[in-house]
Amino acid sequence: EIETLVLHKRDFKIVMEKISEEIAKNHQVIVVYPLVNESEKIPYLSLSEGASFWQKRFKKVYTTSGQ
Repeated sequence: EIETLVLHKRDFKIVMEKISEEIAKNHQVIVVYPLVNESEKIPYLSLSEGASFWQKRFKKVYTTSGQ
């Protein structure tokens, strides 16, 4: 079963709780970033910027992109 959630940054605590719950069930979680690298024109965090955040908090964090 795949569950998709789109949340605002104010809901980040909910995101972290949900991820922890899924990992505790030995499930996988995918976090999608709209950018691979930082952009001056687009105000979103990139995969390269966000990867270290997830790697510090969870084991077995992998990143991939279409580039």
